[in-house]
Amino acid sequence: MKANKIISQKVYQDQMIDGYKALVKGISPAILKGNNGIQFSVPTDLVTGEVRGRKHRNNYRNVTYTHTGHFERYKLKVLETHRSGKGVCTVSYNLIIEGSLHKNYYNGKNYERFYFTFLQIEICHLCESLGLAPADCLIQNIEVGVNIITPFPPIKFISNNLLMHSTRPFEDFLPDRSNLIIGRRANHTHHVTKCYDKGLQNGLPYHLLRDEERVVKMQFIRTFGIKILADLLNYEKVRALCTILI
Repeated sequence: MKANKIISQKVYQDQMIDGYKALVKGISPAILKGNNGIQFSVPTDLVTGEVRGRKHRNNYRNVTYTHTGHFERYKLKVLETHRSGKGVCTVSYNLIIEGSLHKNYYNGKNYERFYFTFLQIEICHLCESLGLAPADCLIQNIEVGVNIITPFPPIKFISNNLLMHSTRPFEDFLPDRSNLIIGRRANHTHHVTKCYDKGLQNGLPYHLLRDEERVVKMQFIRTFGIKILADLLNYEKVRALCTILI
C-alpha cells in the first residue's frame, strides 16, 4: 500500500504531455509563410516538373496536394484540396501539426521534468508563432506519460515482469540503432501502453523508468473533456489524465 501511494503521488506531481497531433482547418501555406517565413515543399514529377496531387477515389476530379514543412521541432503538413463539380472549383486547407511539446521545450529532450507551467508556455509559443488559436487546434492523438527515478535498472524490471496489460500481452520494442531493446508495449484498439528505460535510451547517469499511454483514438479520453489544445491549458483537465497512468 505504501509503495502504491508513493507511485500515485509521483504520477500526480510529474505527469506530462509529450507527443501529439492536431488538425487546424483553413490555414494555407501562404498564411504560415507570411507569419514567420516557414518554407514548404510539394512533390513534383521529375520529368515534367508538374506538382503531383492525390486524386480522390470517390471523385477523380477532386485532388489533394500535400505541402510539408517544419517549425522548430514540429512537423507541419498542409493538405490543399481542390473539389470540382457543376463547373465550380473550391479550395480548402487543413493544417496538421505533429511533434512533442515536451521535446520542443527542452530542445529535443524529454527526460527533464515538464511542469504544467512549461506546458502552458510551449502551447502559447507554438500558437503565437504560427498565428493560431489553441481553441482551433483539434487534437487527433496525444501521449501522456510520467518519468520515475528508480533505485534499480528499469529494463530488468520491464523484461522480467511486464506480461499482460488488461487482456493484451506486452511485446518487446523493436531494437534501436544500438540494437538495444529498451522496453515493452501493449497494443489496444484506442491506445498503446508503453513502459521503457528512458535512462538507458538517453545514456543518463541514473535510472529512469518511463510509463506512457499513447492515445491513438480520442474516444479513449473522451470523458476527460480534452478535444482541443486549449483544453491542455486547463490544469484540472490535464491533472485528471493521471488516472489512466495510475
